[in-house]
Amino acid sequence: MKEPRPDEWRAAFAREFQEQSAARFEKIGKQLQFKLARITAEPLPAELHELFKKKEKALD
Repeated sequence: MKEPRPDEWRAAFAREFQEQSAARFEKIGKQLQFKLARITAEPLPAELHELFKKKEKALD
């Protein structure tokens, strides 16, 4: 059986690392999407809501 050369090992390692990195980034992206959806679904705090009302009245 032929022994793999060091270059072949590096290429195999690089491919595996790229695949793992892509999977990690995809997982992180999904987690961030869920967090963003949860944050945007929450109502504004009362203080900010009142501030927006005051600014809208001032603009009218």
